[in-house]
Amino acid sequence: MQRWEYLVVITRNETILAANGQELGSVGFLGGTQGPAIHEYLNMCGAEGWEVVGMSPSTQRGEHGGTINITIILKRPKS
Repeated sequence: MQRWEYLVVITRNETILAANGQELGSVGFLGGTQGPAIHEYLNMCGAEGWEVVGMSPSTQRGEHGGTINITIILKRPKS
C-alpha cells in the first residue's frame, strides 16, 4: 500500500515563513517579511518530488495595511 509524507508550508505576502514547524523566514516590526519567495521554494520542492495538494488562504488587516497568509500542503510518496 502506498504511504505518503506531508509538508505544511506557511506563507505571508509571497514569502515562506515556515515548513513543518521549521522557521525559514521572519516578520519584521512593521510587518515586512524576509525569507524564500513562494515560487522559488515550490519549484525546489517539486524537484524533490513534492506535489501541492491543498491551499488555504486568509487575510488580515492591521494598522500598517493587510497581509495575505497561505497555508500550502504538499505530499510525496514515502520511501
